[in-house]
Amino acid sequence: MISRTFGFVSLLAITAAVAPAPVSAQDEALRGKTAMSVYVSVYGDNEIYSPGIRLALEQQLHDIGITVLPHGDPPNYPVLNLTIKVETREVNRTLPNNRIQRVKVVDYTNKLELRQLAPGRTREMRPIEDVAIWTKADETKTIGPIDSWNIAPEALDLAIGFVKSWLGVNGSNHPATPDRPMPLPNPNAPSPPSNEPGQPLHPATASAGCEVVGGGCVEMLSLGAVGSVYDVPNSQRAMVQQQIEDQKKKGQKVITCEYGPVNLETNRGFAVFHFWYKSAPPDILKLLTSAWPHPFMELGRVAVSACPVTRALASQIKGSRFN
Repeated sequence: MISRTFGFVSLLAITAAVAPAPVSAQDEALRGKTAMSVYVSVYGDNEIYSPGIRLALEQQLHDIGITVLPHGDPPNYPVLNLTIKVETREVNRTLPNNRIQRVKVVDYTNKLELRQLAPGRTREMRPIEDVAIWTKADETKTIGPIDSWNIAPEALDLAIGFVKSWLGVNGSNHPATPDRPMPLPNPNAPSPPSNEPGQPLHPATASAGCEVVGGGCVEMLSLGAVGSVYDVPNSQRAMVQQQIEDQKKKGQKVITCEYGPVNLETNRGFAVFHFWYKSAPPDILKLLTSAWPHPFMELGRVAVSACPVTRALASQIKGSRFN
């Protein structure tokens, strides 16, 4: 799954150069739809990493000239929604000696929809409801659990059909749209409800050997603040290591925030968070989608100007790092 998921980028680049097919009534609904938000929903499989898939989709929309709207509550419409449904079940398999063996199989269905708001058609749905104006779905397929790595790439293949349809009615001469940076969150916002310990910030001190700002330790980007480069395929590792070095040369900084201690008697037990300081790299989306899993996924796209006041708030901000 790793290489095929992000091979999607090059596949769509090829697709964009293909001559447009005849326009269908469904494709006509895409005319003029130059802005949309992107959501990926995965049901029944914790191994399929939806943020990585969503970022790959967003990058492709930027490349063909679509403005990607930020996530919101309620969502910003139109919404391009990719749904992956996976169900594992057991079936009987007959062995060569006629013995019956129970084995697990995986059923999965992928569906991509562009949904927009429309006047409600029933009393319950008035005044508005969201409807699908463009849909492409695969038939339910059954595979063995060891083949489930193939599910996410097949789901992304649906986006190739969306790109073809969109280019067919809107043309291919649109300039790429920029990935807008996330707004800096308020580090002093009220602490959200949380099931995890909400320890307050443990301020950094000058003895930490770094620049102390906003209760945290600000330093140049380092391997300690990002995910492991050894999780990246060997063929891409040198590229990723060079990207990290390039960001250090550009002066990219991170801020480390500690919360705790959990045990006041022993003064032990701290939760540590790393964030981009003040701003993420301008091309963060392209960096994140250049390899899988990219070490920068640990930091995502969110930046802070100071440490959040509580661990619960830090967790909430960390959880929104792909939005």
